[in-house]
Amino acid sequence: PKGENLASLALKTLRSDLEFADAIGLVDAASLPFDTTSVRLGQEKDFLPKLSRIDIQVMLVAELVKNENRLSLEAKLFDVSTQGQIFYNRYLTEAKALRSAVHRLSDDIIYYLTGERGIARTKIAFVSDKTGAKEIYVMDFDGSNLMEMTRNNSLNLTPRWSPDGKILAYVSYRDGNPDLYLLDVTCGRRTKISSLPGLNISPYWAPDGKLIALALSKNGNTNIYVMRPDGTGLRQITNSNSISVSPSWSPNGRQMA
Repeated sequence: PKGENLASLALKTLRSDLEFADAIGLVDAASLPFDTTSVRLGQEKDFLPKLSRIDIQVMLVAELVKNENRLSLEAKLFDVSTQGQIFYNRYLTEAKALRSAVHRLSDDIIYYLTGERGIARTKIAFVSDKTGAKEIYVMDFDGSNLMEMTRNNSLNLTPRWSPDGKILAYVSYRDGNPDLYLLDVTCGRRTKISSLPGLNISPYWAPDGKLIALALSKNGNTNIYVMRPDGTGLRQITNSNSISVSPSWSPNGRQMA
C-alpha cells in the first residue's frame, strides 16, 4: 500500500506493537552474533544455541510470502533455553490488511508469553472537529487506519463500544435534537433508537450487551433509564428533581454508578 515495502511495514508494525505492550524487551538485531536476515523457517535450531549465550529468552522467526494478491505470514516462537517451539501460526491476508495480520501475531506473542490478552487489534472511537463539525472517528490503537464514521456536519458525541466491539452507540444532533444512534461498524448500518423530546444522551452498554443505560429529559427532569439495543423495554432507574447523567455499569451488571 502507498508503495511501502511489505516486509518493512510488517517488521515496523510488529516492533511498535511489542514495544507499546511493554511486556517484552526487544534486542537490536545489530547486537546479535549472526545476520538475522539469514534465518529461515526450519533452520532455527542452528541459531538458538548462539542466543542462549547472550541471555536471550525467546526468538521469533517469521516469513512473509506474497502470491499474487494474497499474503501468507508464517511465524514460530521458540524458547531459547529449551530450544522448544512455543507456537507456530500462519496468517493469511491481503496487502491492504497486512497490519491487521501483524497485530494478530503481536497479540498471540503477548498471550503465549504472559497469559494476558494483547490490545494490538483493539480500536479507539473518538470525536474530532477537524472538518469544522464534531464527527466520530475510529482508528487502530496506534493511530493508524483512521476512518470517519459520521459525516453529517452536525454535533456527534460520546461514542461507546458494545461489549463485542461491533456496534457504536453515540449521540447526534443531526436532526436538531440530541438523539441516540447505533452504528454497526461491520456493515455501516445506522439506527436511531431513542429520539424522545429533550435529551437522549450519555449511553453506556451493560457488560452482556443486552441493555443500554442512558439519560433522558422527556418529562422535564433528567434521569437515568435503561433500554434494549433495539429501543424497546424502556425502564426508568432514577426519579429525582436533580440532574442524573453519565451512567456506568459495574463489571457484573448488578450496580450502576
